[in-house]
Amino acid sequence: SEARRAATALADAAVPLYVLAQAALTEALLAQARADAACRAAEDGARAAATLAALGEGEILFAVMHGEALDAAGRPAEASIRFEHARQAVLRRAAALADPEVREAWTQAVAENVQAVARAEESVAP
Repeated sequence: SEARRAATALADAAVPLYVLAQAALTEALLAQARADAACRAAEDGARAAATLAALGEGEILFAVMHGEALDAAGRPAEASIRFEHARQAVLRRAAALADPEVREAWTQAVAENVQAVARAEESVAP
């Protein structure tokens, strides 16, 4: 029915917003030094994100916040995976940008992108 299609479309649109809200909640909980609660919020967001083919906008921010929560909770190996996922997303999107200045700005001026690359590099450093 038309109502069912509309409801499905709305739910599909709402999932990315929910995931971004979980990223914001994760960040707020981390600021309060509530690592376990931050992990729960990030894991709720990850479950929702897993229902999507691609998260799109917010993917990098969410992966970074999820990694930060895992790291704060003493789960560095899992955090490293999230940071590497975020770094790969930054590089994948940067590669699609034809203008070198725009590509440089994307990788070096967008806060979550800079954080994603730095944290991924830190997690593999000896």
